[in-house]
Amino acid sequence: MTIGLLFCAGGMLFGLAIYVQLKNLPVHRTMLEISELIYETCKTYLVTQGKFILVLWLSSRSLSRSTSATWRRCRENRLG
Repeated sequence: MTIGLLFCAGGMLFGLAIYVQLKNLPVHRTMLEISELIYETCKTYLVTQGKFILVLWLSSRSLSRSTSATWRRCRENRLG
């Protein structure tokens, strides 16, 4: 396990070194504008999807609780 963790740490250091090298490369102004537009579009999409998943989860949880309470009342009525 220690070897695996060391391997992962080495991979992270390698990735960080490559990231720093790429970050320091010169970039054309137009390409920078396009990359920023893509980033903002993706960020907006992810936030929207996050909100949708949250609403879906809350609805599912609410429905699950109400269904469970209904089944519990039905069983109590049969037994009582």
